[in-house]
Amino acid sequence: MKKLFAALLVLASASVFAQSYPSPTYNNLTVQGTVTLTNHPLAVSSGGTGAASASGTTLDNITGFSGTGFLTRTGAGAYAFQSLTNGITYANLAQAAANTVLGNATGATANVAALAVPNCSTSSSALNWTSASGFSCNTAINASTLGGTAAASYALLASPTFTGTPAAPTAALATNTTQIATTAFVIANAGTGRLLNVQVFTSSGTYTPTTGTNSAIIYGTGAGGGGGGCAATSASQVAIAGAGTAGSWGVARIISPTSQTVTIGAAGTGGTAGANAGTAGGQTSIGTYLVAPGGGGGPAGSATTLTNAMIYGSPAIPGAAPTSSGTLLYGATGQWGIPGFSTYNTPNGFASTGGSGPFGTGTQGGINAVVNASGYGSGAGGCYGYASGAATAGGTGRPGLVIVYEYN
Repeated sequence: MKKLFAALLVLASASVFAQSYPSPTYNNLTVQGTVTLTNHPLAVSSGGTGAASASGTTLDNITGFSGTGFLTRTGAGAYAFQSLTNGITYANLAQAAANTVLGNATGATANVAALAVPNCSTSSSALNWTSASGFSCNTAINASTLGGTAAASYALLASPTFTGTPAAPTAALATNTTQIATTAFVIANAGTGRLLNVQVFTSSGTYTPTTGTNSAIIYGTGAGGGGGGCAATSASQVAIAGAGTAGSWGVARIISPTSQTVTIGAAGTGGTAGANAGTAGGQTSIGTYLVAPGGGGGPAGSATTLTNAMIYGSPAIPGAAPTSSGTLLYGATGQWGIPGFSTYNTPNGFASTGGSGPFGTGTQGGINAVVNASGYGSGAGGCYGYASGAATAGGTGRPGLVIVYEYN
């Protein structure tokens, strides 16, 4: 009786659904009639798919997946998504045979395949690629292959174990037939005495050799002396001051130069207004490589009464000659200035002119005016005090100079 009641209860429950199913059987008891299910599709929580037909939605409903990309099982009941872009790591790719690369050597669009790379590691080998074929090894690299005797030297670039002396280019440099040449070849063919750099010092400082310098030619000059000043004159007097001389100068060669202190001689100043002598120019030096004393200062111009004799303004005496701890290629004391003088028994005449050097020109003094020297190392002219003139100062000389030509 209980079994019959249960079967009737199942039949009654099934009547509330809209879809028809075959008659159910329970403990060998078949319920006759049509069972209609009205609550369809069956939810996942009730063991269903939550979908009315087979589709991707059905799988999403069952798994609960919501990400995009490659699905990877990471453990029991655990899954993760990898990005569609660069989502697969190298470790997840299938292993490849040794000395292979992935590519396409068919000459047309095709799937990627493993391409074997041949052993091509000797100093006379080169790896070749042939379109629609793949990799091969050329084991006959030599001078003929590279094209010319000079090119054979470039095996040195291809093989770190290459020993020997590279051959120099066979054609002249700077022509359209010159073979390929490395910097080493260019230097070798340029010969000795290649100029690396030129350093010029117009103020005191430190000389530091340019990298690669193993020889230097140094030019230097001491400062020029100042011109003498002139005293005030009466109507029957003139005053003619002496000029300053140029600083001494020289040229020296130094082998394997090192850093040196550079001192640029200060210009000699003109004598102050009145019968005052100019001062000597300062000494210029670059260590002991080259030492160039300055020029002498011009004597003072005293007021002198006019006579039938000429009146002169004597120039200064030059400084000492230059010295060098290296090889002094040339050296000279500073040039004397040109004396000033008056004409017979008249106030007319010429002012003295300062001494000139290789880097500057001495100037002629002014008539009751100050005229300074020009260039480096030159002396200033002494003033010319005309009759009934006011006291006048002498001109200022010019400072020294050092020039270093650096060679390899």
